[in-house]
Amino acid sequence: MIEENLKSLIEICGLNIGDFDPVKANKLYLQADKMRGKENWKKADTLIRQAIECNPYEFRYWTLFGLCLNNLFREDDDLFEQSQAVFDYTMGSIDFDGMNRFVEDLKAFEELEEKSATNLQEGRWVQAEKGFKELLEIKNNHHEAFRNMLDANLDVSKDFMYWNAIAISVKNQGRIDEAEEAFRKSIELNPKEVTTWYFLANMLADNDRFEEAEAMYREALKLDSKSSRIWCDFGSCLANQGKVAEAEKPFRKAVKLDPSDKSAKELLQRCLDFLGK
Repeated sequence: MIEENLKSLIEICGLNIGDFDPVKANKLYLQADKMRGKENWKKADTLIRQAIECNPYEFRYWTLFGLCLNNLFREDDDLFEQSQAVFDYTMGSIDFDGMNRFVEDLKAFEELEEKSATNLQEGRWVQAEKGFKELLEIKNNHHEAFRNMLDANLDVSKDFMYWNAIAISVKNQGRIDEAEEAFRKSIELNPKEVTTWYFLANMLADNDRFEEAEAMYREALKLDSKSSRIWCDFGSCLANQGKVAEAEKPFRKAVKLDPSDKSAKELLQRCLDFLGK
């Protein structure tokens, strides 16, 4: 049942509340937030209104709606009353102590993220692993608004990036099974990230699991067929399985895409010599 103050606000804003559909509402909210990032306030306003009509109970929807109205009422006097009403509602609902804690938590999270990334870049694998695992734990245990803020304006959650970092960290500590598990978790979260497929393929190939690696390279190439490096490593994977004739095409593709790649040229030549061409 909608509270009286919320019911009054809905009426002032001319909203027509329909069937409760939080999934649709969230999709509309994300689209509206993208429009906000592009400063397309009219489009953002239209989308966030639709989101609220599917789910009027989500505070962040009203916050974004208020932001839209604040940028539009200067052009349309009829929106001033709506803007004021939404402002009063959102400000009256804010827990300022909670907001301060939120800002502090967000700052601490970003500092840990930066430190963990530095550890990864500088090869401090144990510290990097610990940091990225802690980031995932903090994020997953925090409330929804915190997670939404971290993933704002992204098509997918950043979690897959943390799993990739964990995979790289544990791989360099010699824990291959754990690294594979982490890479596969990353793929589960974002199957469209080509680097994850490629990193997993390389790791499998380095451990003589060429047949499995071949399948991963093929997935990577579906996502990026313009990478000379992936074509070259794919060719090596085929050659290591005795599929030298099949390897010729990937090596040629690699050289065509990057004629300056000496490694690809050398591997192609070895392949051709082996085949007597």
